[in-house]
Amino acid sequence: MNKPRRRIASVAAAAVAFGAMDAVWISQVALPLYRSEVPHLLADSFDPVPALVFYPVFTCALVHLAVRPDEDRPLAKRLRDGALFGGVAYATWSLTGKAIVKGMTWPAALADIGWGLVAGAAMAAAAHWALQTRWTRRG
Repeated sequence: MNKPRRRIASVAAAAVAFGAMDAVWISQVALPLYRSEVPHLLADSFDPVPALVFYPVFTCALVHLAVRPDEDRPLAKRLRDGALFGGVAYATWSLTGKAIVKGMTWPAALADIGWGLVAGAAMAAAAHWALQTRWTRRG
């Protein structure tokens, strides 16, 4: 097994899945929810810098810690670990925000945590799929 190829394929698959899903999540669910629940938290304009840091860091950490592309792991374990990683990562912001941000609501916090669980599992599934291809098994 070509370890660099497996790592690249799993990160790429997870990144594509996350990017596509998160675009829909943010535009169709998160923004409308935040506008109704916590409008005072929304910025006047989008700042791309935090996203340019968050997406690669989150994706690489999820692949490293939950998918573990150098190991031959079953899908169920990758799904579990991806969901756990995503849920904990999103709960870090949501629960901290609930604790210290004036007006942060439970619906907004719980929706974010739920999204972290779903996104993490989906990213792990996409990475697992990439690891099952012949391209990652050669060499």
